[in-house]
Amino acid sequence: MRESENLDGNKVGAPAWLIWLLPGGMVLMGFAGIVLGSVAFPREKLVEKPVEVVVEKVVEKPVDRVMEKVVDRKVEVPAKLTEYQMMAIAFAERALDSKPEFTRKLGLQKLSERVAVISEISGEGSRHVSPELLQARVERMFRTAGFKVVESTSTEYPYSIVSIGGVFLESRNYNSQEVISISGSYYIKILQPMVFFSSWDKTPLAEFKFMRGLTPLYEDGGTLNYGRNNFDKVADVYGTLAEVAASALRKAQDN
Repeated sequence: MRESENLDGNKVGAPAWLIWLLPGGMVLMGFAGIVLGSVAFPREKLVEKPVEVVVEKVVEKPVDRVMEKVVDRKVEVPAKLTEYQMMAIAFAERALDSKPEFTRKLGLQKLSERVAVISEISGEGSRHVSPELLQARVERMFRTAGFKVVESTSTEYPYSIVSIGGVFLESRNYNSQEVISISGSYYIKILQPMVFFSSWDKTPLAEFKFMRGLTPLYEDGGTLNYGRNNFDKVADVYGTLAEVAASALRKAQDN
């Protein structure tokens, strides 16, 4: 459709300012939209800051692991030493020890509180003095000294052996052949068991051989001559002899 013209020759239409107002309004509205958008929907501002990062250094150390194991194992317990075995050990230690106390002069030893009395009286004159009576007298003296008298065959080992002996002769009247006196020698001995080594200085310890024997460690005696009216005094002689011997044994036993 063609634009109509007015009478004065100008074209009829929208004013020019209005035409320019439309794009300007659109620009203004766009700008306002941008402003409103930034206000309504703020944008995050990314600011880069240095961040300190801590790095832990892990050092692995070997760990000893203890593992317990239960082992069922039979253990042999040594048997307790017997009294005789302990005595043998003590004996061997002392036998090979060179201390003065183990190498002292041989004499009566501290053995036990037991003694056995044996009689070895002989000779034709012994029938006038009872050997049994003399032995009983000697035993009494040792009991008085505190010793226990046992039989010579006793198993209460060890014990000392007290041996009394003598040889008595009788003298007779030439005509009547009557015994007029007895004379002879008498003695008392104390024997104790001693143990000996065989070649102990050359034989290995495990091959030692032991030998035991009675060794006289005390001896006393004398001679006598009694007429037939004094035969009973022979018992007194042995009694005095036994008293001295018992005192010597008691001294050894108590030390």
